[in-house]
Amino acid sequence: MSKHLVVGAGPIGTATALLLTAQGQEVVIVTRSGSGPTHPGITRTRADASSPARMAELATGAVAIYNCANPAYHRWPTDWPPIADALLKAAQRSGAVLATVSNLYGYGPVSGPMTEDLPLIATGPKGRARARMWRDALAAHNAGSARVTEVRGSDYLAPGPSNHLGDRVVPRLLARRRVTVLRSADTPHTWTAVDDVARLLVAVATDQRGFGEVVPGLVEFEWRSPA
Repeated sequence: MSKHLVVGAGPIGTATALLLTAQGQEVVIVTRSGSGPTHPGITRTRADASSPARMAELATGAVAIYNCANPAYHRWPTDWPPIADALLKAAQRSGAVLATVSNLYGYGPVSGPMTEDLPLIATGPKGRARARMWRDALAAHNAGSARVTEVRGSDYLAPGPSNHLGDRVVPRLLARRRVTVLRSADTPHTWTAVDDVARLLVAVATDQRGFGEVVPGLVEFEWRSPA
């Protein structure tokens, strides 16, 4: 049994914590409020993820730190930098692998399919914040002071009213009822399943082939309207 530190108890953090517990691992899940899934194998801890000292303390003895945090959308430019810095320092001090859940914002506007080898050329403040997180982590990896990896996915597919396809679309489709989608139904769009992200995150955090690499989230399906 190894210790794993999961930061954030949203859909990805919860799925990651439960997956690790199912594998027989020791899991500590950290949120600002002390929330998280109730499970005998999970220790829920209240802490500020932007505190380098506190994160380093919680990461002591851990084999991996999973950055599944998600600050309020409008506060990414201000809230992400201190959280990312604290978790990177915790990884450096503890020796734990830092596995971060990211998205596609860092690429900026593109005219074709998004792949992990595209440059991070975002011009907006949210995208620049995400791009900086990876550049800083990769610099630490290349300097030999940390082991890092990042999983990037598209919009998530999961149950729940806050998900684009969750309770809003899929149940209605299965019941053969009318649905509405964001933008045009003819716009190609890929979706990433929450459970897939959790499995991939755990896999790359515990496999040295993923260190220093960006790994694309697994695509569940692509929505296109019927011909």
